[in-house]
Amino acid sequence: DDILSQIESQKHIWLFSATMPNEIRDIVKNYMSSPVEVKVSSGNQVNENIEHQYAIIKSSEKFEGLKRMLDVETHFRGVIFCRTRIKTQQLCDELNKYGYLSEALHGDLSQAQRDRVMKRFKSGHLKILIATDVAARGIDVTDLTHVIHYALPDDPAYYTHRSGRTARAGKKGVSLSIVTNRDMKKLDYIKQKLKIDFNLISIPSVDDILSIRLKKWAQTILDTPIRKKTRGNLLTEIQMQLGSLSFENLVEKLITKEIETLNYSGTTNVNDKKSLPKQKKQSKNTKKSTSKSKHKSTRFFMNVGKMDGVSKTDLIDFISETASIRKSDIGTIDLQKKCTYIQINDRHSKSFSQKFKGIYVDGRELRVNRDSN
Repeated sequence: DDILSQIESQKHIWLFSATMPNEIRDIVKNYMSSPVEVKVSSGNQVNENIEHQYAIIKSSEKFEGLKRMLDVETHFRGVIFCRTRIKTQQLCDELNKYGYLSEALHGDLSQAQRDRVMKRFKSGHLKILIATDVAARGIDVTDLTHVIHYALPDDPAYYTHRSGRTARAGKKGVSLSIVTNRDMKKLDYIKQKLKIDFNLISIPSVDDILSIRLKKWAQTILDTPIRKKTRGNLLTEIQMQLGSLSFENLVEKLITKEIETLNYSGTTNVNDKKSLPKQKKQSKNTKKSTSKSKHKSTRFFMNVGKMDGVSKTDLIDFISETASIRKSDIGTIDLQKKCTYIQINDRHSKSFSQKFKGIYVDGRELRVNRDSN
């Protein structure tokens, strides 16, 4: 808008865009006179070498489910898509905290930072890239195994663009959507619009993950060459110390010790397939009841504002995902330059602030507090 508004009236305009959202249509309407539209690969055609999968998961277990998928796919190299810059950086920080080396790619990075991230990703030193839709437009890597939709896009065209990062140069790839029951309507819309089939998969259980990682650990031991210069007396001492154990007991103790290092200590099933029909029924009743009465709300302060390049839509998506609440539980959003005030349904207000602990935005800690005014 700024550029076009300062150009002389006598001009020729050629507009190229991968997608045509309303904002782009507005530019066409305001600055182009009787334009001719040329569509290339119209209809959002999806690469046939991509396998489209989805897993239904409990909202509170979404991050755990992602970790398990990364564990089971031992040769994973791909892009994980989020909808907002804040969520992209938050997910990157969380994964790194648990030992999954990843980098974020979003609009808040300088060009030098983006170039550094992409250089590492293209060279293969970095296996996991977390990106927003806009930031991912320059990704052109031929050997990505997966694209993971941590949050579904609103526009099917963006799903096509995301999925197209994998299965390049004739190779096959997987496009996996990690969804909750609330996302199913949107997933069905994408499925119908793009005319593609999605395969329902289950998030691996703890036992599945342990089996895969322990087999890999055991193979590592088998592949380890014996050190020839080990001192004989040292080897004898250890053999005598462990001599009271049977072979079975020794293996059991080694496995127990290895499991303690893997951060898996339960058998929680994070999949939510069985509750899908019930969840749909509940949401319908909830909608009916809420239409008759208005819930009370509490006002919260957040130290993020327009200066951080976020919109109200970005904040709604971020708050809904991070706090695991419905978008309908988020009321008025007063987006100011340096901060934002948010109305939240009272039933979530008690623990709302705690859900944002440990999140950083542009190097500063995110603060979400009850508004005292």
